[in-house]
Amino acid sequence: MGFKDMVKSDIANVIMNSEEFAELHTVRYDGEVYEKIPIVLQKVKQSDRPVAQNDRMEGVFLVSAVAYIHENDLNGVIPEQGQRFEIDD
Repeated sequence: MGFKDMVKSDIANVIMNSEEFAELHTVRYDGEVYEKIPIVLQKVKQSDRPVAQNDRMEGVFLVSAVAYIHENDLNGVIPEQGQRFEIDD
């Protein structure tokens, strides 16, 4: 087994394993719903959003995160960067 094969095996059997790192979530993307798929969320960051001079919405924050999802769990669909998708929680 070569290095690339070992990495693929580790991703599938360790990283994306819901008993190790991943958590099961439901994802909605591009009109499709993917039920209880393993996802690893990383770098959840909350920061103040840019505020325009005429904007009076206080207490609203921008939250961003990176979601690692195996493409097989999205039926081969790879979301484009910057596209919106929903995770159940």
